[in-house]
Amino acid sequence: MEFSNELFEICTCRRFAVKIDLSLEADNNVRVQVANSAGTTRGGRRAMQRRPAQTAAGVSGNRRRIERCMIEIRPVQSDDLDALYRIALATGDGGADAAALYRDPKLVGHIYAGPYAKLCPETVFVAQDTDGVGGYIVGAANTLAFETRLEAEWWPDLRAEYADYADTPHAERTPDQRRVHAIRQPRRTPSEIANAYPSHLHINLLPRLRGHGVGRALMDRWLAAVSESGSTGAHLATGAANTRAIRFYTAYGFRALALVPHSVSGAVWLGIALRRDGPG
Repeated sequence: MEFSNELFEICTCRRFAVKIDLSLEADNNVRVQVANSAGTTRGGRRAMQRRPAQTAAGVSGNRRRIERCMIEIRPVQSDDLDALYRIALATGDGGADAAALYRDPKLVGHIYAGPYAKLCPETVFVAQDTDGVGGYIVGAANTLAFETRLEAEWWPDLRAEYADYADTPHAERTPDQRRVHAIRQPRRTPSEIANAYPSHLHINLLPRLRGHGVGRALMDRWLAAVSESGSTGAHLATGAANTRAIRFYTAYGFRALALVPHSVSGAVWLGIALRRDGPG
């Protein structure tokens, strides 16, 4: 798959001393509960230390901040598609909002969100808080098979919708034109990468969910799913200058892959070996 230039930001939570409580519910969804420094969580409810009296507005604001930190990791559903497209665009400029860059707001999602939800929903998970879906991890357990399905089942309709810009020099193409070119002439993952690390992923979070351990929870869930399918490894591409994302991935266990250079200047391959029960 083509390098997405996405930035996955892991940052410290400014309002909360973060405590993550992951629990697997009966519906096989993961609840990510974040307790702030003002209290602990007992029996699924928050016990807050006494504080000086607050105004009604202050109490309401605190409640909203606490509720926002109650995050659910769950499989994608058919009605999540619009949210996936919105997040893809809202993080499509190196992790920042790309809405101002594109005339067609669906182009980023057509490449990095929609095909996964449609063709392999079993390896797509979303993070949802009280404001709705605010993050996702998408990917395919078998990259080469997925790229074959894209050619047969996803790209043809989009190619009929979007005219090619092959005659426009690359340096003169607009962001829309570059995405359309990627739809009409997508890069294939090198076999050296796909054979050794057959699965691949993209992960994006809106700013409100960053810094709460949601990225790690999504990664845990996704790697478990592809491991159970028999995958022996997973890869991704990111910018070499994207040091924050690289720190997150390497801390998780991904390592730089020197099997073959990335075809996009400034991009690097990262991979992680997998066992049946998770990362190796």
